Amino acid sequence: MNVTANSYGSGLLTLELAWFEQNRWLWFHQAEGKFALVKGETLFGFYENWIDAVREGIQRFPPRLNQHSPFLVKKILLKDEVFYI
Repeated sequence: MNVTANSYGSGLLTLELAWFEQNRWLWFHQAEGKFALVKGETLFGFYENWIDAVREGIQRFPPRLNQHSPFLVKKILLKDEVFYI
């Protein structure tokens, strides 16, 4: 599958989401069920739970006044979980 940032539109985290998709299969075999911390096209690690990944992201990329410092934390599964409400 050839996924590009354009596949996700022009919003925040488009690059991170596309890069996650390009690496999903590899990461699944390395860290199934863990959480990936991604900024740009860089993986900053796998974490056992969501809160640990978010804490690390905030520490590495602290929010600045009037500026976004977005990062992606996403669970590594073959297919994303879908919840119907």
